[in-house]
Amino acid sequence: MAAATAELIEITGIVIELHPKSGDKWSRAKVRQENGSTIWVVCKFALKLQEVLTAKCTYNEKFRSYDVQNLVDDGEGKVSNAVVILKLVETLDGVGKVKARRLGEQFPELFEAIINTPEAVAAACGATLENVQNVAAALREERGNLTRVTALTNLGYPNHLAKQIALVDASYRVALESPYAAIRLVSGLGWLLADEVGRKMGIKPEDSSRIEAGIDYYYYENVANDGHTRVRGEELLYPEALPSLLGIRASLISEKLEKSLIPLGNGWYTSEAHRKNAEVIAGFFLEQ
Repeated sequence: MAAATAELIEITGIVIELHPKSGDKWSRAKVRQENGSTIWVVCKFALKLQEVLTAKCTYNEKFRSYDVQNLVDDGEGKVSNAVVILKLVETLDGVGKVKARRLGEQFPELFEAIINTPEAVAAACGATLENVQNVAAALREERGNLTRVTALTNLGYPNHLAKQIALVDASYRVALESPYAAIRLVSGLGWLLADEVGRKMGIKPEDSSRIEAGIDYYYYENVANDGHTRVRGEELLYPEALPSLLGIRASLISEKLEKSLIPLGNGWYTSEAHRKNAEVIAGFFLEQ
């Protein structure tokens, strides 16, 4: 994202179009705002059609679009009438701006009304109960995800990963407890980024999950990537190896080697993946 102004601008709108090259890692989307105008926004995470986006952005003069810097959470369970009106207008046939605004006047807490008394909202706007309930379900899911994203970004996870993690219950629960334990569950969360988040969360350098994640990272970066399928434990404990990476004594690391790696005897270690590969290859030759 280039040539963006520093001033943060808060925008609220609904995604009505996605650029064809949008994907899991980034999105360029056309967003319709409450006043009916449309803008293009770019963000480092996935968006989907009909999703309500509330974010702080910087304006990118070069591309005449808005770069999303942070998602905005106005409090758990709260959704402004403006957001609900946008969702109703964009998703329900026969509900325009005028009718939707009248709904806002009739129901001061429109989100609460659409969740708790959808039949009353349906009768007031002339929509079917099922369609109103579908809008309510979508808003509840989006608000829940945004609350999760906020919790994760407050812990130090970058926005694009927080939004990805928030979508999967198991990943979300683990990521709240320890970024190191979430590495294997979350694509794009490597040990270096997890360690940065861990420091922000106040996780101590000698924490078991941190040491085990560091061993795993070092093995694949410095052993497997060099074409090796095993390593001597003493090499991992050289001052310039794991102690340097983790910033702790070798004695603390040696206690955890067998938690992350498979001992082969005579001081050699391999990874679980390499051990399984060896078993497959051995089984192939035994069958011949």
